[in-house]
Amino acid sequence: MSKRLTRRMAVGALPLLAFEAASIARIRQSTAQPPPPNITTIDTDLTYAEGLLIHDGQIYVADIIREQIIIYDTVNFQRQHVIQLSSCGPTSIAPFQTDKVLVTCHMAAYLHVMSPSGDFKGDIMRTIGDRPIPWPNDSTSDGEGGVFLTSSGVFDTNAPATGAVMHVSSAAQVKVMVEKLHYANGITYDPKTRELFVTEHLANRIFVFVLDELFGIRERRVFFDLNGLPEPNVPPFPEMGPDNLHFRANGDLIVPNYGAGRFLIISRSGQLKQIVAVPCQFITDAAELDGDILFTGAFDVRTRDLKGVLGRVHMG
Repeated sequence: MSKRLTRRMAVGALPLLAFEAASIARIRQSTAQPPPPNITTIDTDLTYAEGLLIHDGQIYVADIIREQIIIYDTVNFQRQHVIQLSSCGPTSIAPFQTDKVLVTCHMAAYLHVMSPSGDFKGDIMRTIGDRPIPWPNDSTSDGEGGVFLTSSGVFDTNAPATGAVMHVSSAAQVKVMVEKLHYANGITYDPKTRELFVTEHLANRIFVFVLDELFGIRERRVFFDLNGLPEPNVPPFPEMGPDNLHFRANGDLIVPNYGAGRFLIISRSGQLKQIVAVPCQFITDAAELDGDILFTGAFDVRTRDLKGVLGRVHMG
């Protein structure tokens, strides 16, 4: 099996030969420095953290390597509960139906349904067309008890574009909506405007899909292209691109720039408003809480000794 099938599969096995020793040394030096004064470290007892969900007064974070969902309170940011999974490789969590959550099992190609405290409720293995759900990645509520999710494809710039967007109805039926994306990654949905935002990671751009009342696609366009951004102040990483997505309270889009050590704030008109650096180069997710931005990621995916982080950027 290839070492570069997906980003997450590559997490523990990316070839060090692909990067100069000097670049790796710079990363290790930078991760040893304390974070800037506007950044608080919440938890570093993580390996590869992503899948931020803030829901019902709790913060959910997925740790793919340890097969865990960690739940924190939103006041003191203390760990409240750790849900141990098996044969999953979780990468995101989304509210599902009226009283459940859905976990994307990226490494095992299925969707895991559980109670918010972790009680097993069922697994979803295939689409209504009896197709598999390969590499399920990010997910978001559809506002009606269902979930939109990305099915990534192969994390390789030279691989064919096999990423997809799928919809899981509240009846747990999965339908393919979009195909042929070059690593479908982040996803978020605004039920008021019926706009579905999706990152095409390896093309370095974000799409917006306008949906009808039955979740059919009425319009598709490129919302934002990251290719013209200033170069980040981190060692080069060839698969740099936009990761998971969330909205701010004012409607702006928060876009983690994986491999670039930063996240972007983009207005709903598609204008770049802000670039914010974070102390982990491989930021995977970022979401707003009380005006600040929580973020997850890993310091360096080019080592087997992975160190992840949950942090907070004070945006005031």
